[in-house]
Amino acid sequence: MKALFLLLIILNVAYAAKPIEKGTRWDQLMKLVNQEMKILENAKRKGTEIQYRMLELHSEKLKLIHEKNNIAFMEKSKTQNVSGKKETFFKESRDYYNLTKSFGINILKTNPQNNRRAEVLYVLGLNSRDYGRDNIAEKTLLESISLIKDPFNSLRHHAETALADHYYNEKQFDNAIVYYERSIKVMEDDWRTKHLFNLSWCYLKVRNFNKAISNIREAYFQSKNRSYVNIKDQVLENVGSFYVYAGIPLEGLEFYLKNEKDPIHYLMPMALKAMDKGYQPETEKILGSVQQLIDTNKWLQYQEELFHTYLDFYRHYNKFEDHQRISKNLVAYYKKADSINTSKAIKLPVNMKDDAIEKMRTLAGFLQIKLAKDGKENEASFKDKDLNIVLAYFNHLIVLDPKRKAEYLYFRAETFYSVRKFAEAAPTYVEAIEESKKVKNLELSRKALNSLLALTGMEILEKNTNKKFLIYAYTEHISVWPRDEKSELIYPKLFSIYRELHDDLRATALLKKYNEAYPEHLKDQQKMMTQILDQFIEKKDTRKLAYWIGEMKTGFLKFSLDMIVKTEIVLGNILFIQYQQMAKNGNKLEAAKGFESIYVNKLYTDKVKSQSAFFAALTYLEMGETAVSWNWQVLAYGRMTEAEKLERREEQLKIAERTYKLQDFKTSYKLSEFLLKKFCALKDDVQNRFYEIAVMTALVEENTNGAEHIVTDYRRCLKKTETETAALSQIYQHFEKHGDFFGLRAFVKRHPINPYLNQYRFSLQKWYWEKSNLNLKDQIKQEYKALNHSETIAWLKEMSQFEAVKSQVEELETAVIWNKAKFDGDEFNKNLEAYLLKLQKFKESYQNLTQSTQVDLAILSTRVFSEVYLTVGERIQGLKPAGMDEQTGKEFQAAMKQLSAQFMTASRQFEQQLDKALKEKETLAWGSRSIASVEEVENPVFSFFTGLTMDKSRD
Repeated sequence: MKALFLLLIILNVAYAAKPIEKGTRWDQLMKLVNQEMKILENAKRKGTEIQYRMLELHSEKLKLIHEKNNIAFMEKSKTQNVSGKKETFFKESRDYYNLTKSFGINILKTNPQNNRRAEVLYVLGLNSRDYGRDNIAEKTLLESISLIKDPFNSLRHHAETALADHYYNEKQFDNAIVYYERSIKVMEDDWRTKHLFNLSWCYLKVRNFNKAISNIREAYFQSKNRSYVNIKDQVLENVGSFYVYAGIPLEGLEFYLKNEKDPIHYLMPMALKAMDKGYQPETEKILGSVQQLIDTNKWLQYQEELFHTYLDFYRHYNKFEDHQRISKNLVAYYKKADSINTSKAIKLPVNMKDDAIEKMRTLAGFLQIKLAKDGKENEASFKDKDLNIVLAYFNHLIVLDPKRKAEYLYFRAETFYSVRKFAEAAPTYVEAIEESKKVKNLELSRKALNSLLALTGMEILEKNTNKKFLIYAYTEHISVWPRDEKSELIYPKLFSIYRELHDDLRATALLKKYNEAYPEHLKDQQKMMTQILDQFIEKKDTRKLAYWIGEMKTGFLKFSLDMIVKTEIVLGNILFIQYQQMAKNGNKLEAAKGFESIYVNKLYTDKVKSQSAFFAALTYLEMGETAVSWNWQVLAYGRMTEAEKLERREEQLKIAERTYKLQDFKTSYKLSEFLLKKFCALKDDVQNRFYEIAVMTALVEENTNGAEHIVTDYRRCLKKTETETAALSQIYQHFEKHGDFFGLRAFVKRHPINPYLNQYRFSLQKWYWEKSNLNLKDQIKQEYKALNHSETIAWLKEMSQFEAVKSQVEELETAVIWNKAKFDGDEFNKNLEAYLLKLQKFKESYQNLTQSTQVDLAILSTRVFSEVYLTVGERIQGLKPAGMDEQTGKEFQAAMKQLSAQFMTASRQFEQQLDKALKEKETLAWGSRSIASVEEVENPVFSFFTGLTMDKSRD
């Protein structure tokens, strides 16, 4: 039974508060309780011990039921407000409490003198204290204590501590003190630290601060003793308040600094408590100590919380300058956190950022109202430092809360306005308006605009400055609200400003907007436009005059035809002489613009228009504007007669050449093709040159399709066929130079003539050996198979051979000649002979590659043979078998050196041939790319016994 009860305790401690499910620890506990209860209920004789054990089980079950009810209550409270229905959740607990209580009282009644009476009363008292509403805890616990005369009895001690806890919960602190004082004298009690802690709170409640501090300190130090339950964290969270209540917060600071390595978590709450109690200097000293700890130990995880504690402290005592200084530091902290927290470095906490924003907002609002009130009462009564503090807060808020930047800018402007700093207010209103537009806050935008209009209406700013802000306010207002009561008055006023400034661009743009918003004011708008036209005529601004004539013709402001004709006549009288003079004076840009305006003006003939367009084209070409020049050439052609077009042809050839020299190959191509097509029938040198230019410029732009289009579609326009042949050769070389396999293959298929078909095989061969792209190599192999040419088939075989060379080389280089611990001459000769026969077989299999017509393959193969023979020579020379006497060793080394020399000589012969081949590579003709064979070297085999070199291959 006892073992089962201990298991219940263990499982109960491990139980986690979560919804009850089948198979959980709660379920297991309940099963265990019910099982034991069933066993006891079936007992035939139920003596005092069994009855008392059943009371314990009822109490344990009561605890489990209460836990289940509490979990259900907590889960429901997450989604609903159940505070008024709490009792309904705990009905099962209350009912089972009454059952348990009745069971215990029945034990007392049926056997009043039983030896478990004190224990039963103790259990009844505990259950009443924790689960009951009948207030029998004090009575039953006192009765239990009275029955136990031995002051050192453990049950009496537990009853006294339970009674002390009861008095503590009921706020009967004097009574609790009596029993806690008894409890702490039992040094064997694991919970002595908790009793000391509770006792300290009791003394605090009765304002006996010395004993309160003494007992809570004792709880702290005793928690370090493993014999007691460690409540160090609870003590540390509360001891600071004890020192504050006692009026000695600095002693609390000393306690934390002396006893805790990292006391910051406890010092800041103590500082706030000291602040609330009016200990200003002490609070500041505590916070200073925290900052010193952070700086010394680099405990940046506390910095945010400390800044906020400082903010609360300075706000509490209205120290606004200090508050703003800390706010500035906090903004810098958050900016640093943003930059650090994006990397893998240690992150800085930013959990209180929203709280920081709210603290700064509320204080800034309070100070703004105070500042405005001071400024209203007496213009000179406010202090600049007060203004600067308010403005600084808005700056901080813009950084921390950028989504509300527009609002903070508006508050800044309003702050300037409230203290009559209008020169600063105006641009700040503009900032607020611009930011409001970005975030589409029309309400705030309108408020700021109205304030700016009110400010400019006062006319207290410098005249030009006031006009600048007035224009801005007018423009923004009609932009956002093009039609409302205020806008209707703004249009004429804003137009008058623009006309006085001779700003015709904005004046005419305004007229368009005015007409769109208020078409009913057409006559007024026409009068305004005639004022602008008069300005153009007065300044002889023919370009603008011509433009607006065109706009009027398309219906702008519905001017009459008679009015438009009169304006055109005036323009013609000004225009023609003016542009001719500009061209003579070399003012090319303005002359070109002038020629353009003549071209677009319907007053002039096609001949004049074609000349003006062509001159505009030449002028733009001189300025390097090749694309614009081409556009004007096209327009000029559209107005020319056929005779004029032919007359201009050679001049346009020079234009095409000049255009590609200016690196505009696309335009040069378009011009050349255009004239090739236009004058194809002439078939003269000029046409040949256009043909050459078109092919060349297309290839420079990687436009191979365009180049072939010129070759095939315009060959009929050529005087000489050699020009076409040269062009095709250029295209072939372009594909070859760029390593464009698919482009070259398609080109050869489109032009299947012998020069390209023959060269194509060698181009692919050159790419195969010179480029590293494996996909390209595979494509070349496939193409060689498709070509099915005897030469390409032979090349494919050699390529496959060379791929096999790599594994053979590795086998030769890694093969073991001799590695036995004891030397045997005959065995050694056999091994060496076998190795050299492998080398002979390798040579016979692959030496043909050194004579390949694929010169790159021949070079690579020759290099392989050179390296292989060198490696073999070095390996033979380095052989030093173990187990030889001194004389035999010397003879062996001499023989190996003689044998090795043959391979070294062969390697040098291959290397010399390789150097010669590399020097001649660039001069070798396609189709004869091979290297002469190297002097044959037979496989020598060394005989240790005779010391002779024999050629076994001749046996």
